[in-house]
Order: sequence, then structure tokens, then C-alpha cells
Amino acid sequence: MKLRFIAILLAAATFGVVGCGDDITNIIEEVVPTPTSGTAPPVTATPVPPTTPPDGTPTVEPVCRPAEGGEAVVCGDGDCVAPEQCDIGGICVGGDNALDPCTGPGDCTGGRCTVVGGQAAGDGSCAANCTLETIRTADYGPGTGAVVQTLSFAVPVPLTGSQTFQAGVARSDDTIDTNGETTFRAGDYPIIAKAPNIVIDPASVLGLVCACVRGIEVPAFGAGNSSTGLISCGGGQLEDLDYISTQDHHTDPLGTFVPNAECSHDPDPNCEAEFEIVPGVVSRSCREQEDAECNEPTENRHAGVCNSPRNLTFSGSQAAGAAIIFQNTAIGLLSDRGECNMDVAGMDPCPYADYGPDCVPCTDDDLDKGVPENNPTTTGSAAAIVYNAGNRANTTITEGSGTPCDDNTDCTETVCGISETCLTAADDSMICGLRCGSLPCQTSSVGAPFTCSLLASNPTGGLGGGAFAVAFPSIDAATIGDNVTSVRFAFAE
Repeated sequence: MKLRFIAILLAAATFGVVGCGDDITNIIEEVVPTPTSGTAPPVTATPVPPTTPPDGTPTVEPVCRPAEGGEAVVCGDGDCVAPEQCDIGGICVGGDNALDPCTGPGDCTGGRCTVVGGQAAGDGSCAANCTLETIRTADYGPGTGAVVQTLSFAVPVPLTGSQTFQAGVARSDDTIDTNGETTFRAGDYPIIAKAPNIVIDPASVLGLVCACVRGIEVPAFGAGNSSTGLISCGGGQLEDLDYISTQDHHTDPLGTFVPNAECSHDPDPNCEAEFEIVPGVVSRSCREQEDAECNEPTENRHAGVCNSPRNLTFSGSQAAGAAIIFQNTAIGLLSDRGECNMDVAGMDPCPYADYGPDCVPCTDDDLDKGVPENNPTTTGSAAAIVYNAGNRANTTITEGSGTPCDDNTDCTETVCGISETCLTAADDSMICGLRCGSLPCQTSSVGAPFTCSLLASNPTGGLGGGAFAVAFPSIDAATIGDNVTSVRFAFAE
């Protein structure tokens, strides 16, 4: 297993933060399993919070006992040994006593003892590499936004807001867990985000809905955490940063439906397929108008049709500053023609029923708060595809190669059996691709690595210039049907 997956999977994910996503994708994403009773093992470490020297630069000083003559330093065993700055043990992920505290593999029955970040340690909090965390905050800057791509048209969605992470200190040695595996390399920054710290302003999907994004806790990521991941600054490549997220509208062979085998998920006649996004989070198939999460006839209008789980395929690598996190969000969609109207606050009766009693969009009393969905968020590239879109065989929402062209003779590739053509993109460039309406389909986004020297010199910021990309498919979205949302979050300098 590649180290990137070891780090993320053991910590167990992008923000899925735009107009048409979580509450309309018709997939069941469960946080599993539920906690059971158990006796917590003893915790012996007592770390101290960061101190601030006279020059005003926050620092953290190791307070753990020194290692004794070649002693192995094990993160998560509850014994705080330098260069650790804290060690409060871990939690069991999976198995019969999931989410119980643990200090070694023997404490978890059928699961894994996993160190998670963001957990209280003295007056501070402890990261997944057993260092004290600092708070890193940045606003979203120019280049932040989303595109909701349907079969016929694309809707640009401006995004504003901010992100607050809790990040550990980059250690000078590799972090070894209680299973004897490397979870973080020297120089890596483990990061988490608490659910309330995803702050996206109400987002107008023009003429359609107001999208409200909420961070949702994933217990397997650590109490209160909605995301987990890392920024790599230790040298070498961080692998598996690029991904494609796919979902198939029709995976059971009902009637005469004959999909293209090259552009479909495997047949699922019993509608029981599942895909593990990260440990503790599973995407499951869902039969429209029958299964609980797929039983809204207004949207799920193809009775009996099985929608697949989302599948993820990873590739690619990136050097210093590369990052990937798995972030859990829910997107509520408020029917207000995309107005996100703050001027009606407190009005009675409220002109927008979906705003709830306070008549304010994107607050706790909204009628639709969305359904949690996990998406990878990466400094690499993110793309998404809907197969058999609109419940029509051999109809796909995907963008094609993007190769520059002068005319159709320059476009020689086929996608799902469809030949690419030379199209004029939104920026007036000519590219080979597939058409969605009058323009090339847009179903991907590209991030940008962070600057390691900025992260090292500014432990409360340092995110400027980096960017995260995310893309996800949606099936039977209200008003617009199947679509792909691609997002880019660029952090302000």
C-alpha cells in the first residue's frame, strides 16, 4: 500500500460544497460502525500548549520524556516519548468495539488502533503524528468557484468563505504507529478540520437554488472532525493525488436497457454494491423510490432503477507542498431561485418556506440540510463522471481529453464510443472534447501545491497560494437532473 493511503486510511474525507450534491445524489454514505461500550486504556501523557517567545512567533516545545537507549517511539501507545509532543492513544476504527479508545492493536477487536487529530491534550490538541496542533486559517481568494455541469448547460457558482485547519508540527522523523507502520513521513503536516470550521457563504446557483454547505462530523476521523489528511513537505513524491469519481445512474439490467460496458459500473441486479471511501465511510447503491435514501419521487423519478455507489480511482503524484484530505459535508438546497436573500430575515410569513422560521438562509432551521457526503480534496486534479446519465443508455457527462485543436481533424480520440470534436471553450480556446449543450463539458478541476517554506515560517497561516480541487457526480438533482460539480478553492495570499 502506498504511504499516502496508509497516512489517510489510518487517520480515518473536499469539500463537496456546491449547489447540486449531497442531498440529491441518491447514495447512502454511512459512518460505520457505531460506538460500543468499552474500558478506556490509561493515558499517561500530559503535554503543554504552545508558548509564544518574545519575538511573537508561536512555537511548541517537546515536553515528553526522552527515549531511553534505542527505544522505539510509537505514536498512539499513550506513552509520550520525544520527539513526540503528546500521545493520548488512538481510537478503534472498524471491528466490534469501533470508536473505543486504544493504545495498541490488542485493544481493537476486528478493527485497527488509529491515531486521530484534533483531540484534547492538556490545554491544546494533539495531531495524528503525536505533535501539538496549531490553528491555520485562510480566506478563499481569486480563482475560487464551482461549475455545475448538466447534459445541456453549465452553471458557474461563485464561492466565498474561509477555512480553518488544525495542523500538527512537521516532525524530523517518520511517525510509526502501534501497528509498526509509517503513517506520516518526516516533514509531513497532518491536518484536520472541525465540522463548524468549514465556512462557505450561501452560494447562489443562479435561477435555481441557494446552496448551504455544512461540515459534518465523522467519528472515525476523531471526535468533532469532519476532515482528515496531510500536507507533504518531507521531500519525495506524494502519490495518488489525482482522482476520478464516477457514479452510474442505472446498474441493474431492467427491461431492454443495454449500457456501454466500457462506460458503466458492473451490473448490480440486486442493488447491493458498495464502495469504501475511507475506513468508516461507505458509499452504497440505492434503488429509486424503494430504498430509504432513494425514496423521493419528485427527484428519484425512475422507479426501481438502481443507482450505483460512487467509485474513486486514484493516480498521479506531486512533490513538496502536495496535499490531500477527505472532507465530509452536507449541502442543503433551498428553493429560492438562487437568491440567497438575507434581507428577509425575521419576516413572518417568510416568502421562502425553505429558510425555516428565522427566514434566514443557511442556518440550523433550514428545511433542507442535505445528506453527508465524503469527497477527496486534492492539490492535484479532480474529475467526475456520470454514466448512463438521465437514465439513458450510453449517455455520459464527461469532458474528454481537452487537447488543443484547430478543427475536427485534430481530434482523434473517442470517449465512451463518442468521437471528440473541436469545440470552443468558455475562454475562447479550441479544445477536443465532448459537448454539453453548446459548450464543451466541464467536469474537472486542478489544485495547486502549498509552499513549504511559508508553512514552516507561519504556523498560524502559511496556506496562501495553495489550492484544493474537488469534483463529484450527482444523480436526479432537483430541477436540473444528473450533473457533475467541479470546485476549486484557492487560498488568498
